[in-house]
Formats: sequence, structure tokens, C-alpha cells
Amino acid sequence: SAPSGADALAAPHIDAGIQAYKQQQWDRAKEQFEAAVKVAPSLAEAHYNLGMVLYRQGKDAEAKPHFLKAAALAPENDVIQSAPPFSKVEAPSRPSG
Repeated sequence: SAPSGADALAAPHIDAGIQAYKQQQWDRAKEQFEAAVKVAPSLAEAHYNLGMVLYRQGKDAEAKPHFLKAAALAPENDVIQSAPPFSKVEAPSRPSG
């Protein structure tokens, strides 16, 4: 469900989006999370959830800004901080010597 203290206008969209996500109804979930982001642009979970839907749809480039926004809005949230693009980050190799 929507996080406690979530914007009252965003919460129903978050809840509907989560239900659609669980049913793998990606387009419906995307619409709901986009609506949540529109009414509550500072809600990290809305950006994260939208990012997850886009990621599931194979739209990594579209998902990344939402993951980054969520991470910036909620640096203490371990789930958000371990979003797919962050778990794929590898340090560049260094030349030896």
C-alpha cells in the first residue's frame, strides 16, 4: 500500500498501481504511478514504482531518471537505494601499475 503519510491525492494511485503491478498489468500500473508522480512529485515511492514498471517493460532509459529521483528523495530507503540500475553498477577497471 501507499507509504504512511503519502499525499492523499497520490495514495489511491499508488494503491491501484501496486495492485496492477502484482497482476502484471504494466500499462495500467504505469498510468497509476504516473498519476501519483504528477500529484506528488516529491513522493519517492511513486518515482520508484514508476521506475520499476518501466524497467519491467524493458524501458531502462525511461526508468533510470525515476530511480535517480527516488534515490535523491529517500537516501535512507534501502529498497529504493537497491533499485535495479544501482545494483548493476560496476567500478571501472584500473590499469595495473
